[in-house]
Amino acid sequence: MIHNNNVYYLDDDDDDDYPYCSECYHKITNRAIKNYSYKPETIFYGEGNLFYGIELEIDKGGEYDENAQKIIDIANKDAERIYCKHDGSIDSGFEIVSPCSNGRVSFNYIPLERYTFKSNRAWLPLT
Repeated sequence: MIHNNNVYYLDDDDDDDYPYCSECYHKITNRAIKNYSYKPETIFYGEGNLFYGIELEIDKGGEYDENAQKIIDIANKDAERIYCKHDGSIDSGFEIVSPCSNGRVSFNYIPLERYTFKSNRAWLPLT
């Protein structure tokens, strides 16, 4: 049992339906792979009227926080460019999501062809 003064709620739990103790709350919020409903503050890169973001689904490599964290560390080395989140349409993996860009900002900051995890190809070189 948790006293009301020690209850935490996730930001996307608008109705405060799911109370968490401090330890569980911090485990959930500090995961590299966020839950599906996670939506950070929108960041727009570039100028203009047309912006788009990328969702790259990684399947069959597992939903491992340590793998997602490696990708986040590389991609976000100089700026916050991606986050990872759970995707129910993927059997065993997660998706990488980029913020909105005007098209002049590319996805080349992740050397995709270099990454394999747990003996599974998580990335396929683009040819």
